[in-house]
Amino acid sequence: MAAELPGVLRAAQISPSYILVGHSYSGLIVRGFLAATGADAIAGMMLLDANQENMQHQRRLPFSTIQALCGERKRLL
Repeated sequence: MAAELPGVLRAAQISPSYILVGHSYSGLIVRGFLAATGADAIAGMMLLDANQENMQHQRRLPFSTIQALCGERKRLL
């Protein structure tokens, strides 16, 4: 998505400099866009509760840890 964004902005006739806002997963896209285009095209960037590139590795908790966090709760059907 970050690689496609420059083409979308050109097609929409929106020229630099850009103010980027990334929330959650789009934080990855915004940072990828910055890396691809360089800082000269960016006027500002805001990350709102944005994911990080290593987030998936951090979120993989063992099932025993999840059970401990849930305590005695039973699964609802």
